[in-house]
Amino acid sequence: MEVPTPEEAARAVRLLDLGLRSGRGVHRKMAKNALHGAKTLSTDRLQVLSEFVQNSDDAGAGQLRILLRSDDILVAHDGAGLRLADVLPLGMPWLSGKTADAEATGRFGIGLSTLRALTTVWEVHCHPFHVRFSGTHLEPAAPPELPDGISGPAWTVFRIPLSPGTLTAVQLLEWFEDWNDASLLLLRHLRSLEVTAGEHSTVLTLSWEDVTQRRILIDGVQRDAKVQHARTTDGALWRVYTAQVAPHADWERSHKALGSTVPVGIALPLECGTNGSVHAGLPVAPLDVAARVHTQFDPVASREGFASSRLNTQLVPVIADLWAAGVRDVLERVDHTAWHLIPLPSPPGSTPANLLQDRIRTELLTRARQSLASELALPVAEGGPDAPLADFAVEEAALSEVLDDSDITRLGKAPYALPAAVRDSGGRWRKVLADWRAAGAADLRTEVQVVDALNLLSDDEWQNVARLVRLTAVALEAGHEYVLVGRACLVTADGRRLRPQPAENAFADASGEATGPLDVLGVVLDLHPAYAEHNAWAKTITAWLRRRDCLVRRDDTAAVRSSYGLGPRAKTMRS
Repeated sequence: MEVPTPEEAARAVRLLDLGLRSGRGVHRKMAKNALHGAKTLSTDRLQVLSEFVQNSDDAGAGQLRILLRSDDILVAHDGAGLRLADVLPLGMPWLSGKTADAEATGRFGIGLSTLRALTTVWEVHCHPFHVRFSGTHLEPAAPPELPDGISGPAWTVFRIPLSPGTLTAVQLLEWFEDWNDASLLLLRHLRSLEVTAGEHSTVLTLSWEDVTQRRILIDGVQRDAKVQHARTTDGALWRVYTAQVAPHADWERSHKALGSTVPVGIALPLECGTNGSVHAGLPVAPLDVAARVHTQFDPVASREGFASSRLNTQLVPVIADLWAAGVRDVLERVDHTAWHLIPLPSPPGSTPANLLQDRIRTELLTRARQSLASELALPVAEGGPDAPLADFAVEEAALSEVLDDSDITRLGKAPYALPAAVRDSGGRWRKVLADWRAAGAADLRTEVQVVDALNLLSDDEWQNVARLVRLTAVALEAGHEYVLVGRACLVTADGRRLRPQPAENAFADASGEATGPLDVLGVVLDLHPAYAEHNAWAKTITAWLRRRDCLVRRDDTAAVRSSYGLGPRAKTMRS
C-alpha cells in the first residue's frame, strides 16, 4: 500500500502510532528496553553514521551528504525514497525490512536504533513522509527548511536534533579521519560521501573505469569476473574484481535470506603501503594483507566484527580463489613488481587468533605458496616470453651488485635470471620467493650463494675488475676468508691475478709514500687502482690485506726485509 500525498502519509503515521500504543504492554516494554540496549550496542557512539552509509547503499544511492549544524545533524541520500512499509522498521529495534532481501546488507533492524547514543528523538523527511520518532512512538512532523543541496523529492533526509555539546565539528571530523575513499570500494552503489562541519568539509569519492572481463576459476567453476579500476582523490589506483557464485546447498546466512547467487569482490592496491580490510559492504575488520575483500559474511549485530558462523568459514576459500586469480593477473599483466600484494608469514612469536580476518590471511598465505607460486609466469626480459618461476635463477642479496644475469644464469644452472624489471625496489620479491622456497612451492631454485660465485675467481674470462673487487669484499663479509687465501683474488696494475699470501706477494699500501728505496729491487709493487677507490668494497679488502701483513709501505724497509729478506723477486701493484 502506498500513499501519494503528505496528508495521507500523515494519517498513516498516526495509525501506525495508534497501533503501537494499543498493543500489549509486554510488547511495548520489550521494544522500549531494546531501544535502551541499543545505546550501548556499539562501543562507537557514532556507529549510526556507518549505518546511514550502509543503508544509503542498500537504497541504491550514489551520494550521501552529512551536514552538522548548530542544533542538529542532517543525513541525506539520493537513493530510493521512503515507502509506508519502511516506516516502522526505521524506528523499531530488531524489526528489519531487509531480512528477505538477499542483496541488501542490513538484517538485524538495530542499526538506526544506535541513534540513542546521540539523541532519543529524530526525524525522516522524504515526500510524502515527514515523520518524527521519539522512543517507541512516531508522529507526523513539520517539513524542515533544508539546504538547497539536499532539498527536493530526489532526497531522503534524516534530521537528528542535538543538545548543546553532544557532537562538535572537531569530534565529527576526527571520527571520519579513519575513513578514506577506499572505504567505498566494495559498496554496490554509493560513489560519493560528503561530510560538512562548520567551515570544514571532507569528500570521499572514487572515479571508476571498466577495464575488462576475465574468466576465473572460483569455487571449482569458471566464472565471469568484472575488472574495474577505481581511482581515489589522491591518485591511488585500485584494481577491483567482482563476480557472482552459486551458493552451496548447505550455505545458510544468519537472520538473512540467501539469493540465487552470492557476490564476491576483492580490491587490490596497485601501490604499496596500503592496509587491507574485510568488508560486509563497508569495511568491518582490518586485514593484514594488501587487499580489501568482500562477500556476504555474517557480521555481529554491532557490525564491529564478524560472527563465528559456519557460512563465514565456508566463504573463505571462495574469496581466496578470486584473490589468487586477481594477484596473478596483476603480476602478469599490470605490474610485474607488485609483490606487495603477497602476504608473508607473521613474525615468530605472534599470537595466533581465530577471527575471520585471521583465517582469511592464513588462507591467502597458503594459496600464495601453492597455486600462485606454481602458476605465476613472468617475462624473461622486456618484451620477451613468459616463463614459470621455476625457470628463473636468483642470487642472494649480497651478490645483487656483483653478478650480472649471465653469471646468475650460469651459476644457478637455469634458463633465465630473474630480470630487474620484475624486482620491486623494496626487495619484497626476495622475501616472497624465500618464503615460497621454504614452503617447497613450485620447485623454486635455491639462491646462488656467495660461495658458489667464488668459482668465478678461477674464470679467466671474468675480467671486470670492479666486480671482482666487489665479489672478494662480499666473500669476506660472508666469512669466506679461508677460501680466498688460496684463490688468485687480487688484481695487479698490469692485470695479473695473485693470491693474498704474505710469503709470495707484498702489495703497496696506498696510505704510504708513492715511491721508496726498495723500488729498484722490485720487491713492492702496486695493486689495481680499483682497490684505492673510496667505497666500502675496496676498504674491506685493504683492511683485510693489512691484517694479513700483505700490505706494506714503500718506505718501510724493515717490514719488507722481514717478509722477504733478500729472497725471490716480489710482485707489486699500485693502489
